[in-house]
Amino acid sequence: MSTQVIPIISSSTAGPLGAIHLPRLWAKLTLDAAGKLPEDY
Repeated sequence: MSTQVIPIISSSTAGPLGAIHLPRLWAKLTLDAAGKLPEDY
């Protein structure tokens, strides 16, 4: 059974290079690739 995970990183969070939204996008893409992001998210 796979546990679904919802990323709780704010869309206004900046990454180490100062890019806004990049940490959230990275988390969503990584979770989706692992099959852990809910389909309706």
